[in-house]
Amino acid sequence: MSESIEFAYQHAGAMSNAHLIQADLRRLPFRPGFFDFIASDQVLHHTPDTEASFKNLVGYLSPGAEIAAYVYKKKGPVREFADDLLRSHYSRASEEECYEFSRAITRLGKALSDLKIDFDVPEDIPILEIKAGRHNLQRFFYWNVLKCYWNDSLDFETNVMTNFDWYHPRYAHRHTPDEVRRWCSEESLEILHFDVIESGISVLARKRLDSQ
Repeated sequence: MSESIEFAYQHAGAMSNAHLIQADLRRLPFRPGFFDFIASDQVLHHTPDTEASFKNLVGYLSPGAEIAAYVYKKKGPVREFADDLLRSHYSRASEEECYEFSRAITRLGKALSDLKIDFDVPEDIPILEIKAGRHNLQRFFYWNVLKCYWNDSLDFETNVMTNFDWYHPRYAHRHTPDEVRRWCSEESLEILHFDVIESGISVLARKRLDSQ
């Protein structure tokens, strides 16, 4: 899928306790129950079926072993609409076209950030999933309207690539906390830690000892 395995070898290839393998996540070259711990960070939602990929990984856990995973969280309806609309075009566009769009959307994020405006939302607006309280204008726009990432601590091109990484991948599924909890329940996993932030859902779960 990419040359990332080459970069991994550059950084960790000389480590005696690291074994780097490039394989299809849905058809891994390991026997069932092989692992004592599996970590998957921001990967599963880029497969054709997040749930199926998660459950497939669980099959490689030994009884009592743990899995840690992070997946994108479904956001409010306006942001979801914008994501679906833009990704329907740019996930099929050329890298060059999507990169130019990502540069434009990054400039928008920087312009909003440079305004340094904070404001108050007087009360919750549940239908839009907007919370009352103090908000920064750029972050409010980013979380509720349109992904236009900007981080002052990063250089411009890194900000562009962050936006590109959202709009260009073929798959970028978003999920609810209830969905992730259901996956764990159906796979006989005991949830040890569960965290939900604006961008995603993190779960640490243990395979029950009586699971096959």
